[in-house]
Amino acid sequence: MKHVVLAVIFGLAMSGGSYAADRSMEMSTDFDTGVLGETVNFQCTGTGRWKPPLRSAQIVIRDAQTATLVNRASMAIDGLTANYRYTIPADGVTGEWSFTCELRDRSGRLTRTA
Repeated sequence: MKHVVLAVIFGLAMSGGSYAADRSMEMSTDFDTGVLGETVNFQCTGTGRWKPPLRSAQIVIRDAQTATLVNRASMAIDGLTANYRYTIPADGVTGEWSFTCELRDRSGRLTRTA
């Protein structure tokens, strides 16, 4: 009986892992190069086997010096897409910035950085 229970638990764990592997995220901005003082739209879209609609979406934005400018702010959700508009400070740091999105649906979450 112990072996059957362990096999069932192992099977459930494996199926949950494959479900998570079937989900992904596309991340983009509306500018290839942001301009100081301009507003940029950050977009994260769940692709694959998500259970729409998203329940929550959060974003972290870091500048080129890795200073956190936005920390886990809520994003506007439309189906499987989340958006966040951010105005780059006129005196902001130039260079390559990064952002991290965390999307959640009814069954879990996924976090990615671009």
